[in-house]
Amino acid sequence: EKGEYEGLFEYLIKVTEHGRLTNRDASSILETCEKTDNLVVVECVTQIVAYLFPMDIDFQTKLAKVYTKLPGRREEAVEILNSALGLQKDENGEYTDVDITKLTYNNLGRLFDTYLSFELYDELIRVGRFLLSHGGTTQKNLIQRNIFAALTRAYRFDEAESMLPEVEAGGDSLNQYQIARFYDLRGDMVNAYR
Repeated sequence: EKGEYEGLFEYLIKVTEHGRLTNRDASSILETCEKTDNLVVVECVTQIVAYLFPMDIDFQTKLAKVYTKLPGRREEAVEILNSALGLQKDENGEYTDVDITKLTYNNLGRLFDTYLSFELYDELIRVGRFLLSHGGTTQKNLIQRNIFAALTRAYRFDEAESMLPEVEAGGDSLNQYQIARFYDLRGDMVNAYR
């Protein structure tokens, strides 16, 4: 019932203690909790679900997305996402490996949304370029669009402009939105409107 968060938590504690949850059950519970629009509820339940199903990448990336809304959890969110996608760095901070089987549209979307929300534009560009050269070809449009968005938000307009043909070729409405944003931030209102 609306506002009965204490009862919801008591119920979830009972359910999780008995260990009878499947991934599908956990997804349904998480979906229900997300509808409460209560960040505390969503955070707690997502933490529980991610803990119960540590191998479920979807739950891990959802937890990272929740952490993007919480001050002080920024680094943890990035670590969870990188780990969930199997992204590894060497001692110099250069990307060295990724698990290409985990490069789904949703997982990459959460990764890029997190980097953009934290204004980690340079890091998004680095990871995006790494992914393009290391197996991210099935999600090429998504990766290119997000690199373009990061370049635009970082006011690196010359580099972004060099990517325009690729982003335009992607052709979907999200690409068109990013192109309009590029022109808008550059001060070209006519092309932004067009």
